[in-house]
Amino acid sequence: MPPIQPPDNDPLEDIFAEAREERVRYDAFLAALRESDPVFAKASPLLPNDIWQAAVYLLAGSDEIWPALGGRVLHDRSLGPVICELDDPRRPWSSSEHQVLVWSAHLWDADRHQARFPYEFDRYNFRRWITAVHLRGGLAPAFWCQ
Repeated sequence: MPPIQPPDNDPLEDIFAEAREERVRYDAFLAALRESDPVFAKASPLLPNDIWQAAVYLLAGSDEIWPALGGRVLHDRSLGPVICELDDPRRPWSSSEHQVLVWSAHLWDADRHQARFPYEFDRYNFRRWITAVHLRGGLAPAFWCQ
């Protein structure tokens, strides 16, 4: 005798409706980030995927990294310049800046670029990291309201 399956309390229509609502919240969250951050707003639309949004959001928030690497990142529409910088640095980076580079590479390709919890980040970069993780997941933070 086959096992008895419990009734499905979440009909498929409800699951899809929740997913659509979450995407609407995320899109509004992304639009608000773009509106409040002109550097990110310029870079963000170049690639539509959430991985790009996350990595570029971290980079665009750095007054040292973005001027040094942002032009190449935008031109290539890739985090290749960041990966190259991590592999063969052209200049010394502070601990926080290095963590931003590592985390943007990790958000871009988590399987190839391992990152640790950014305990070295200052408060500003830590907040950007939290936001980037939400962007990577395609989620608006639970505390964020439209």
